[in-house]
Amino acid sequence: MYNSPSQSTLSAHRIQVNNESTETLVNPEPHVRLVMTKPSAISNVLLIKGRPRYKISTPDLAGNHTILSNARTGEILVRINRRKVFADEITFMRHYGGKTMKVGKEYMKETTSTLAGGGYNEMGYRDELGALFMASRRDYELPDDLSNPIAWAEPLSAGSEIQALLVPPGQEPFWDIVIGGWAYLQQKLRLEANKSHRDVPVGLMQAGMAVNLSAPGPGRMRGSLVRGLRYSDYDSTASAVTLVNSRPHSELVITKPSALNNVLLLNGKPRYIISTTDPAAAKTKITDARTKELLAKVHRRTIFSDEVMFTHHENGKPIKIGKEWFKESKMPDGRVRWDIETSSGNFAWRMDVVHRLVLCPASDMDNPIAWVQLPNENKSFAIIVPPGWESIWDIIIAGWVILEQKMRLYEKESQRAEGMATQQAQFATYTMMEPY
Repeated sequence: MYNSPSQSTLSAHRIQVNNESTETLVNPEPHVRLVMTKPSAISNVLLIKGRPRYKISTPDLAGNHTILSNARTGEILVRINRRKVFADEITFMRHYGGKTMKVGKEYMKETTSTLAGGGYNEMGYRDELGALFMASRRDYELPDDLSNPIAWAEPLSAGSEIQALLVPPGQEPFWDIVIGGWAYLQQKLRLEANKSHRDVPVGLMQAGMAVNLSAPGPGRMRGSLVRGLRYSDYDSTASAVTLVNSRPHSELVITKPSALNNVLLLNGKPRYIISTTDPAAAKTKITDARTKELLAKVHRRTIFSDEVMFTHHENGKPIKIGKEWFKESKMPDGRVRWDIETSSGNFAWRMDVVHRLVLCPASDMDNPIAWVQLPNENKSFAIIVPPGWESIWDIIIAGWVILEQKMRLYEKESQRAEGMATQQAQFATYTMMEPY
C-alpha cells in the first residue's frame, strides 16, 4: 500500500529540461492542500485553508467543455474540450503561449509501455515543471520508478469526507498545470471505468482513484506521463461507498437509442412503452406495457411552453415545463440543474460525465437516486433505480425522455457546427494554396 511520501523523500528530485537532468531542490515547506468540496472532476471548488482558490466548472449541456478558473479573480486558466469525432483539446491560458493542444497528438501522446508493468499505458508529457510521470491506481501501490511524487491526489477513505490535491509549495504558477492534468485524466479514468463493465460507484473518486505526478530519476524513462489503471485491480466492493439497502437496483433496459419510440424492459419483459406517432414528433406518450394505461404525456410546443402530464400525479393536470416543473437553474459551480417537485419529495436532474444524466434529491446533488447506465459490450443501455422509488418511476422516465431529447438536439447542433467549422478551415487552407 502506497502512503503519502514523507517530506524527506520530497526534499529533492530530478527534472529533465532541454535533455539535461539536473538536481532540483524542492521547497522544504509542507505541500499545499487544495481541498475539494465534492467528489467531481467536472464541477468543483478547491479550497486553501477554507477559502475558494480554484473553480472547476462544466457549463455546457453535453458536459464536454470543462473550465478551470481562479475563484478569486474569475480568470480562466485552463479549458478542456472533449470531442466525439476529433481529438480532445486542452488549453493552458498561461502556458505554451496559450496554444490549444490536441490531446493524444500534441499533449499526452499515448503509447504502450512496460515501465509500470503490464496493463498500463504511457502518455508523452512535458510541461514547464519539467518531464514528469503521472500514474493512478486504486490501491496506491506505485512501481519503484514512481516512488517520489511531487504532487498527488488524496482519495476518500472510510470515515473521511475530504479529498484533496497536494501541490508543491513555491510553484503556484504551475498549479494550474497539475489541476488541469488531474481533471482531464480523472474524467478519462471515470469514463473508461464505466466502459470496462465494472460496477462504478456514483461517486467514483470515493473508490480511491487518484493521480500522482512524479519526477523521473537517473536511468528512468523521461518525458513521459504514465496513466495506469488495471481494471482487474479495481474492486468496487472495496469502495468507501456502501449500499445500505441490500435489495438489488432495478434496471429498466432501454431497447433502442431513442427517446421518441422505445420499449423499456424489466427482467427481460416489457414494462414501459415510449411512443411518438405524430408527424411533427411533438407528442410523446409513456404507457404501462402490461395494462396499456397512459402514465405520462410530453407535449413539445413551438410558441408556448412545453407541457407534461402525469395520470397519477398533480391531479392529471398539464404542467408547464420550465415554469411550473423542470425549472432550470445553475448550481454554484455553474452547471445546469432541472428541479422537479413530487409527492415523494423535491428532486433535480443534472448531467454527469459517467452516467450522462442523474436524478438527485434537490438538497443533495452528489447522491443520485436514479441514473443512466451507458451501454457497452457487457452492459445494456438502461435507467438504474435503487429500491424504494417505484412510486415515481413514471416521473423518472418522463424526465429522462425530456432531457435526452434536449441533449440529443444540442449534440446534433454542436456536431453540425463543428463540422462546418472544419469545412471552413479546410476551404480557407485550400483557397490560400490556390495560385492567383
